[in-house]
Amino acid sequence: MILAQRRWLYSAAAVLLFAAAAVLMVSAGLPDRAEYIRIGVIGGELVAPVIGALAPPFVLPDADGQPVTLADSASRATVVNFWATWCVPCEVEMPALQALYERYEGRGLRVVGVNLGEPAAAVNTWADRLALTFPLVLDADGRTAADYRLRGQPTTVIVAADGRIASIVYGPADLAVLERLIIPLLDD
Repeated sequence: MILAQRRWLYSAAAVLLFAAAAVLMVSAGLPDRAEYIRIGVIGGELVAPVIGALAPPFVLPDADGQPVTLADSASRATVVNFWATWCVPCEVEMPALQALYERYEGRGLRVVGVNLGEPAAAVNTWADRLALTFPLVLDADGRTAADYRLRGQPTTVIVAADGRIASIVYGPADLAVLERLIIPLLDD
């Protein structure tokens, strides 16, 4: 009988402590994810790799050494895809990105592939083999991947014309998914 009373007492104490912790967390507030992982502020707007925040800016060289910037996308919807030549899901996804680019470039779409740490020669060979025509840039030091808090490859970040992140796809996306996410952001 005493053992049953102790269990009841311990159970009641655990429930009360849990309730007190929940009240404390709610009253203190949880940190805003965008504020917690922010990269900075531009024009009073939060820059963070989360939906609704301004996309982290970048200036990266293409395989020929020419700079490509996210700012080049001003007033255009942009698909930023992080990938690597050794990534099999990335290779599976590339034809969908190429098809998306070909279908919607005339409506204002921009696609930029961000390669992670590989030499230009490897990127060019891979792009030629897959017949890719959208810009591919080199993130040699991984700084852009770090700014976007990259979790794995492929990762696709869709940036609206106003520079805000509209959606993020972790893992390979097929053409239907990409179209569903990008078409509402395009010029008519």
